[in-house]
Amino acid sequence: MRRLIEEHRVRPLFIAGSATNPGNLYGSLDHIVLLSAPGTGLLERVARRTNNAYGKSSNEQALIPGNLRDVRPPLQKTCPVEIDTVVRELEGILDGFSRRSVPAVAPRPPKLHP
Repeated sequence: MRRLIEEHRVRPLFIAGSATNPGNLYGSLDHIVLLSAPGTGLLERVARRTNNAYGKSSNEQALIPGNLRDVRPPLQKTCPVEIDTVVRELEGILDGFSRRSVPAVAPRPPKLHP
């Protein structure tokens, strides 16, 4: 992962996902942002999407609230910026980062809105 980051210093590189040790890479990144959505917005988005089958079954949908409850708080503690992707369009968010218009470190919270 470090090599990938270093090789993409001249153009934007977006990395998505979570891991148990994300802090190991934070010093190599320009921006550390949690893209989030409230539970209802996330369930609606999962139901509408056509490019990923996860969340279509009732069993998977039942797991999502628990995953939000258990996974989101530790991520929120380590991310200096959280953006609600239901309020702000994802394309606009990514465009802002590619222009480096968002500071590398911002005090927590803000939740950025349009």
